[in-house]
Amino acid sequence: MLIVTIMTSTMTTQIKRHEQKKREIETERIRADLLRAVSHDIRTPLTSIYGSSSTLLECADVLTDAKKEQLLQGIREDAEWLTNMVGNLISVTKIEDGRLNLQIVDTSVEELMDVVLEKFKRRYPEQEVFLSLPDEFVSIPVDPILIEQVILNILENAMQHAEGMKTIGITVSKWDDKVSFEITDDGCGIPENIRQKLFSEIIEKKNPAAGQKKPIDGKRYNMGLGMYVCSAIIKAHQGEFFVKNLLPKGCSFQFLLKTEGENGK
Repeated sequence: MLIVTIMTSTMTTQIKRHEQKKREIETERIRADLLRAVSHDIRTPLTSIYGSSSTLLECADVLTDAKKEQLLQGIREDAEWLTNMVGNLISVTKIEDGRLNLQIVDTSVEELMDVVLEKFKRRYPEQEVFLSLPDEFVSIPVDPILIEQVILNILENAMQHAEGMKTIGITVSKWDDKVSFEITDDGCGIPENIRQKLFSEIIEKKNPAAGQKKPIDGKRYNMGLGMYVCSAIIKAHQGEFFVKNLLPKGCSFQFLLKTEGENGK
């Protein structure tokens, strides 16, 4: 019995060390992916901001008002995109380090969506979002700041990657003890090879080689950080996340959250 106990203890220790080593390797891989992708993604908008601001400073006397407005609009859009990326990066580091602490409060679904749409409207004033809410009052125990980030990331994903998109819709519905949030668009959809790993890893897109056309599924060559963050936040709330392509075109992102208890506890 003593020998069996010693052997069992030794094997358990070896298994734990092996699992810890695997986690360390995976963490280093994610960090390497982040560093490689971020170095590219940040460089592109920063170059644009620097070029536009230099033009405004050096050539202000010869630029038309319309051209100045165009340059300033580009600077604002790139700055907003960088701000969103930084927010996602902070969330990723907290997730990987186990420091994503949820601040759970009872949150009105209607108020939550009002805040989300107000923020989205400031960034994309010309894009209408069709919203459908339950007739009854619905409150959910969530971290409202993080859930706002999830919905805004999905909307941002549609704006940047759903080529050919004209409409975006958000449908919130109550299913027994759960609330469903579904965001749909009528864009180009997601290639199957990307869809299968969209929530499980950080996806880095590559710039096309010289002479190649830009892929139809993206306006920016970013790393897919937003969807990775969304999945982690919903998992922290003990929720469920789904993504599927729609027919004849478009995409649906859906997540479910509990209406009772403390999500994430």
